[in-house]
Amino acid sequence: TSIPLLKIEAGIGEATFDLSGTWKNDLSAKINAGIGQITLLMPKDTGVKVTVHGFLGEVETPGYAKEGKEYSNLLYKKTRNNLEIEINGAIGSVVIAEK
Repeated sequence: TSIPLLKIEAGIGEATFDLSGTWKNDLSAKINAGIGQITLLMPKDTGVKVTVHGFLGEVETPGYAKEGKEYSNLLYKKTRNNLEIEINGAIGSVVIAEK
């Protein structure tokens, strides 16, 4: 089976993406960002990895491990389903919070 792919184009301003809840499959998402703040609301009980490319600004990821441009929670690759989010080219801030 293939992993569902979600592509998002974000412009100027604030954008919140609520991916919390119970996941029954993996997800691979790409966010092409603009200028402003992106907030990702992630599930507490699912593995998550966020990769940030070409980003100028602050990345807030409480409780996530950072390795280069990758941020992952302690459950990443340890749960049945995992979420992989890629954020490209933004100016502003990225906030990752668990819900």
